[in-house]
Amino acid sequence: MPVSLAVADCLVLVASVPNEILSYYLVGNQWLWGDVGCAAFVFCQNLGINASALSLVAFTVERYIAICRPLRAHALCSVSRAQRISLLAWALAAAYSAPWLALTSTRPLRYRGLPELRACDFRLPRAHYLLYFFCDLLAFYVAPLLLSCVLWVPTCCPWSRVAITCTALRSLGPGVVSRSPQPPKPLPLPLLEAPADA
Repeated sequence: MPVSLAVADCLVLVASVPNEILSYYLVGNQWLWGDVGCAAFVFCQNLGINASALSLVAFTVERYIAICRPLRAHALCSVSRAQRISLLAWALAAAYSAPWLALTSTRPLRYRGLPELRACDFRLPRAHYLLYFFCDLLAFYVAPLLLSCVLWVPTCCPWSRVAITCTALRSLGPGVVSRSPQPPKPLPLPLLEAPADA
C-alpha cells in the first residue's frame, strides 16, 4: 500500500510541477506539448490524485483490521491480497480518469505581435464538467474522509479500544471476561516460638 501511495504522489508531482516551472518562462498560458501532451498531462494528474485517495482508503482499512481485528488479520492481510487491492485501486482510478483523454484539447492563443500559440484547455464549456467535478469531490474526497474518520476512531481512542477488546473477549465465550478481579488473600504468617530456656 505505501508503495502504491508513493507512486501515485510521484505521478502527480511529475505531471504538475515541471510544467508549472516552465510556465514562468512562457507567454501567458502557452502550451508546448500539443494535443496528445495536453490530454496525457491532465489524465496523469487525475490518475495520480484518484489512485492516491483509493490507496489511502485501502491502507486505512488494512490498519483497522490489523489493530482492531488481529485474529482475522493473518488471513485477510497478506502480501498477495495487498497487491491485488493496489492493482484494483489503480484500475478503478484509470477507468474513472480515462474520459479526460477526450475532454481536453488545445485552443488557439493569440497575442499582438506574436505568432499564434496554443493553450491546453477544456474541450467543452466549463458548465458541462460540473457533474464530473461533483462526482470527483464525493468519490475521492468526501467518501474517503468519512470512511477514514469512522475507521480511525476505534484505532486511536483508548476508550474505544477497551470497548473493542472487551467485545472481542466476550465473543470467545462465557467466563473469558470476568468481573473485576479480587486481590489474592494474604498468606498467614508463621508463628515464631520463643526458644526454650537452657
